[in-house]
Amino acid sequence: MNSRELISSMLRNEKVPRMGIKDSFWHETLMRWRDEGHITETNPDPSLFYEERYDVNLVFPFDMAGVGGFFNEMPLKDYHKVIEETDECIISKNGGGATVKNWKLKSGTPEHIAFEMTSREIWETKYRPHLLDVDRARMSIEHDKKELARHRAAGKFAYYGHKLFWELQREMLGDVCMLESMLLEPDWIHDFNRVYTDFYIAHFKLLFEEAGVPDGVWFYEDLGYKNGLFCSPKTLRKLFLPYYKEIVDFIHSYNIPVIFHSCGNIAQALPLIAEAGFDALNPIEIKAGCDLLAFAKEYKDNFVFIGGLDIRLIESGDREKIKAEIIRICEGMKELGARYIFSSDHSIAPSVNYEDFLFALDVFKEHWLY
Repeated sequence: MNSRELISSMLRNEKVPRMGIKDSFWHETLMRWRDEGHITETNPDPSLFYEERYDVNLVFPFDMAGVGGFFNEMPLKDYHKVIEETDECIISKNGGGATVKNWKLKSGTPEHIAFEMTSREIWETKYRPHLLDVDRARMSIEHDKKELARHRAAGKFAYYGHKLFWELQREMLGDVCMLESMLLEPDWIHDFNRVYTDFYIAHFKLLFEEAGVPDGVWFYEDLGYKNGLFCSPKTLRKLFLPYYKEIVDFIHSYNIPVIFHSCGNIAQALPLIAEAGFDALNPIEIKAGCDLLAFAKEYKDNFVFIGGLDIRLIESGDREKIKAEIIRICEGMKELGARYIFSSDHSIAPSVNYEDFLFALDVFKEHWLY
């Protein structure tokens, strides 16, 4: 059973011989490990993204590989205006009307500066009309087709990825306008989600037809922070759940699973995520208060769990604690009969030593058999 067969079977809730394995890395982590001589480029083409030049899915024994799917979702797809640029950062306005600051030399969340889309009228007149038609120019079909074939040939579970509707609204409206509008103008939020649901379905359909049907789709949607959700479960149910269900049902019509990523403490959202029909949950952020084994005890029939290893332990370099926690997770998930794909509870930061990461992988592989 290769990686693709393993993960596909696990997501169908079929019996598998072992747990899966997957992780992601900061750009700085790979650059540090490269400079230390631990990894080399798997593809030296300088035109490629660093994730492709240093393909961790081929360097490490990972079962899952992202192969594209991120079509341009901005209403004004060709708009990008640089407002200010220094050696350290760049301030620019994007095709959704948002002005943000991005760091050049380090990873990090963009700093929100200003937002143009602050009313339904602006949304309807300037931005909404650009999202009503299928536009092949928004997509990287040939790239995704090539990456899908390449990782399929390596036996990997190959998935497409994209943001979802909460992330899109936050990115274009900003936190304040978005959260206020959810209370004061819910019809605008419904319309935004309706338009983008149709937009996503149309473009994923084209992607599936021309680049190929992947083994799954992974959506990124940060609903929470360390103290809980950004809005109430009631509001999520009213304004977002119908559209989640629709996009999941569409992807399920191709007989492929859907993975849901959300940072933060999302315990209160789990019933909705399950009701929407998502097949797997990531990253189960321990440092935000999530509890992998508690989640698995209640939702083992709903989700494959991807993540849940406290990255702070690996950063510490304390191998006794690393080993004890990995054994606790693995044996606990086996005892529950839960489906598990080993991964950090977000990503591997540059503070992690290469040798400690390999140690964690080795410990896991000693306990990954069901």
